[in-house]
Amino acid sequence: MDAASDAAPAISLARIDPPLGTVLKQRFELEAVIGAGGMGVIYRAIDRRRAEAGDPAPHVAIKVLAPALRGDQAAIYFLLRESLKAQALRHPHILRVLDQDRDGALPFVVMEYVEGAALSQIIASHRDSGLPRSAALRILRELADALAFIHGHGVVHADLKPANALLARAGIVKLLDFGLAGAFIGDLAAELDPAFSVAEAFGGVTPAYASAERLEGAELDPSDDVYALALIGYELLTGRHPYERQSGIEVRDRSLTPAPVSGLRPRQWRALCDALAPTRARHTATVALFLRQFDGRPAWVWRSWDTLCDGLRALPRAIKARTLHRRSGMARP
Repeated sequence: MDAASDAAPAISLARIDPPLGTVLKQRFELEAVIGAGGMGVIYRAIDRRRAEAGDPAPHVAIKVLAPALRGDQAAIYFLLRESLKAQALRHPHILRVLDQDRDGALPFVVMEYVEGAALSQIIASHRDSGLPRSAALRILRELADALAFIHGHGVVHADLKPANALLARAGIVKLLDFGLAGAFIGDLAAELDPAFSVAEAFGGVTPAYASAERLEGAELDPSDDVYALALIGYELLTGRHPYERQSGIEVRDRSLTPAPVSGLRPRQWRALCDALAPTRARHTATVALFLRQFDGRPAWVWRSWDTLCDGLRALPRAIKARTLHRRSGMARP
């Protein structure tokens, strides 16, 4: 993918396969194309079962494998295995993978559908001065929390960039599209055909958000996600890429440094600079360390806050369920 842009490649609606209007498994009707990448196309679809049940939110997102990869058993296996593992990664700031299936020879993945805008669009609309600082820092922390969670499960995003994060209309961030650039390669390498290159087939990495080591073919490392996170944080705060979208190799070889960000506390600016360092040996190793340096408090504080909020949101449902059990005589004395 061109370093000048992290957006998905343009698609001709006349050439997409399957075409709009197709119904997969007699259930998912493809209504619109909402994204694309090296692996394939993502559609907005209506789930007819949900619609029949009167669900007020009957839409899902459907990811289908690119036509060129549908005859490659390794690619099919990777897609389905990736989605199966992603289903276990339940977090408030990660787009949920709901299921995976086949319609004839066509494998596909079902994900939650969230209305909103990619961070790349949000940043573009604030290119002159960046987002309000409070909003930018909240988004940065939510992304960091999602990354800390997946790293704790042995997963590296591997292609973190503004186009791979969504700001939902509800105001929360959703991380998406991990696995496409090889997040699970380490776990699958022994099982895939040696002739099958995940990175080449699924679009590789985005140079403007990749470390020099990643671009030179080094093994995946969580610190690569920290580097990309810091790049995104800088863009959120200023509206521009700190290195004018130059690749990690160029940043390292030219010894580039970012211009200061006004309004940050000295501790926050030092933490951001450390994460933006041009080599793995110098930039921040983990998300938890970045958050501790940036905020002066460990990452578990933010995760505990999310857990508390989830519990408070679930409390009315729990009380209602308990009441229904009592009325039916099923509750314990």
